[in-house]
Amino acid sequence: MLAGAQALVRTPSGGLHSYYEGTAQRNGKLPRHHLDFRSAGGYVLTPPSRVHGKPYELLDHRAGATGRLDWQAVTRLLDPPGPAARPTGQAAGDLGRLAAWVAGQKEGNRNDGLFWAACRALESGHGDLDGLVAAAVATGLSEQEARRTIDSAARGAARKAVR
Repeated sequence: MLAGAQALVRTPSGGLHSYYEGTAQRNGKLPRHHLDFRSAGGYVLTPPSRVHGKPYELLDHRAGATGRLDWQAVTRLLDPPGPAARPTGQAAGDLGRLAAWVAGQKEGNRNDGLFWAACRALESGHGDLDGLVAAAVATGLSEQEARRTIDSAARGAARKAVR
């Protein structure tokens, strides 16, 4: 049984409902994960309800269970905010703006973001990318890893220049 749930119910379509103690949280959806959350102001069907003749079926019931679901925590875990929009136009060549953007990258996008920013800085003629290294270190990358990423961007820029 899901931790703290009061009941588990199979839906007529084969889905699963997990029932928790009510809260004042807002209703929500994570369509990519096929999850709906109903709380204050929401409604759900429960056994013995039927849809097109098919029943909602009680799979398990735990009297006295008092678990609550933190929908915001579920949302942060399954649908974290994406990376910040990349600087465009003149800002894409501004080393200070690139460094600030790199400093805002989260785990999972730090290396890619640093590589992209280094490429833009090199295309704009910047040679000293220590500001990008410092920004990347502030996100949690090691200095060695940040420098390797920038070196990789520099090798790519050099190959482009030869063509």
